[in-house]
Amino acid sequence: MAAGSPPPRHARCARWIALGAAAISLAAIVTETPGQLLHPTLPDRLNASHLAGFLVAALFWSITVRLGRLPHATGRLLATGTCGLLCLAAWCALFPIVLEGPYGNLDPLLRDLWLANVTEVMPLISSWREAPARLCAWLFPMVAVGASLAWPSLRRHYLGLLRSPPAQLWLAAALVFTLLSFRQIRWVIYAEILWLFPYAHLMNQGLAAWQGTTTGIRRRLGSLLLILAFCGAYVPCYLLSCLLTAPVPSTQQTPPRAAPQGILQRLQ
Repeated sequence: MAAGSPPPRHARCARWIALGAAAISLAAIVTETPGQLLHPTLPDRLNASHLAGFLVAALFWSITVRLGRLPHATGRLLATGTCGLLCLAAWCALFPIVLEGPYGNLDPLLRDLWLANVTEVMPLISSWREAPARLCAWLFPMVAVGASLAWPSLRRHYLGLLRSPPAQLWLAAALVFTLLSFRQIRWVIYAEILWLFPYAHLMNQGLAAWQGTTTGIRRRLGSLLLILAFCGAYVPCYLLSCLLTAPVPSTQQTPPRAAPQGILQRLQ
């Protein structure tokens, strides 16, 4: 939103959304975890840090309303970016609990052992060998849209779309969730949903190009095949991913791993 320099009315709407989220979180904290309202100690439960985060977001959007009146786009970008970083730093300084994550109260050694085989907290890509297959299987829309930028006409078209603040916000959200999925695969579903929209737009561009050059039954049949190709491209990509990332069977038996002595000593 800072890069798009949103109009004041958009910033006001975002401010009211943040205030509404703060009110809902306050009601949830009072109902579910009232003890966390004044003394937040549980990072995996609703607490005062979440309420403060929404209030800080509302403060940021209130300031953005005024910063949006600056005459130059570069000045607006720098001012809103600096303001956002300062608000984020203030939130983290007031509530260091947000930096601990949901497992902040666990012993690090116990946490690593507990989450060792939990798939959703593992990274999307564990090695460079499986990177292409993983990206095609889980983020195929992003790969397809990125590959389409090789065509100059499509590249100019997408750059033109990015001049609007909603498109900039959408792209920023897609990139953020994509980066999060590289750390924990649980976020990949959100990234995939966001990338589906530019992927559908790419399919629409292909249909428009095909229908502009053909007529009759050839036009209808080609359009149907193009839609099926875009929708069915997931299947071969997923099968290829399963083939390339399948574990290699071993003839040697791996002895059971004993629990680390450090954990046993701490549990005693």
